[in-house]
Amino acid sequence: MGEMGMIFCIMGAMIGAGFASGRELMQFFSRYGGFSWVLILISGITIQILMLQMMKNGKNGMQGLIPSGRTGIFCRGVICLLLIAAAGSMTAAAGELAALTLPIHAARWMGMTCTLIGCLAGSRYPLGIMGHLGKILLPLLIGAFLLCMRIPGEEINTELSACEMLLASVKAIGYAGMNGMLSAGILCEAGAACEPRGICRKAAWAAGAMIAVLFLGNGVLVHHRELQDAPLPMVILLQHFGKPGYYLSAGVLYLAVVTTLIAALQGLTAMLGERLSFPRIIAGLLSAMMALAGFERIVGMAYPGLGLICIAIFLLPKKKGGGLIQPPVHIPE
Repeated sequence: MGEMGMIFCIMGAMIGAGFASGRELMQFFSRYGGFSWVLILISGITIQILMLQMMKNGKNGMQGLIPSGRTGIFCRGVICLLLIAAAGSMTAAAGELAALTLPIHAARWMGMTCTLIGCLAGSRYPLGIMGHLGKILLPLLIGAFLLCMRIPGEEINTELSACEMLLASVKAIGYAGMNGMLSAGILCEAGAACEPRGICRKAAWAAGAMIAVLFLGNGVLVHHRELQDAPLPMVILLQHFGKPGYYLSAGVLYLAVVTTLIAALQGLTAMLGERLSFPRIIAGLLSAMMALAGFERIVGMAYPGLGLICIAIFLLPKKKGGGLIQPPVHIPE
């Protein structure tokens, strides 16, 4: 895979439904007004550091990211919990999108089932599939942001205390940790597929692209004070363009769901494959149970905290040889 294909692949893994809908942008950045631009830089720099570490330490699989000793058991549990929550949330979101766009009976269940099965199959060969999907998703998302810049609104002007700035900065770092860990499986595979001297360059380009898209999205939402508490800000804005805008938002959201779900399932399969037989099937069942339980509502609160824990995990000592090039781990089916 070429350098641009790898960047599209990584971007596809990081841009989930929460990002494409504008909910994450508003929650972590835009609601803080002018300070949001600083928060994006903080988050972007953190993402670049995490990308670089994952691509270097994950050359022999995700076990290269896990600390040694008993601490590794706790870390493995936290990572699996985050990946299961993400996979369940994306599966549920696929069902909701199907119910909103397909005028057929049981559209929600069909959307959830077909998307989960398709993404489980796609997680077997994630780099190629994610690269192609990223080439579609990223231009559509940028186009949606550019369209929404034409819509007038009231700019968010928020005066923040030093304590509020510090708390917002911590949340931005947690957001970076969340996205880094959700993309960990893809980043490990990308690192294994890269020459050692090319890892720094690809991490820098991917992080730069992420910062650019965050800036673009923030440039839209920071001018819409009325959407601070909206669950789907971008969907509301695109409705100004009638039915084409509605289906554009649905298409962007679904592509974001699929790419994030593939990334989460690939990472979860890699983690479970170290201890269990048939890890891909177990990953699918866990994701389905999480989606059916409705835990997607908890994700907005759980993600930042889990993201901060994941950043702490990367600061702990790793297994010996975690950063060395070793044969890839076989994941039994």
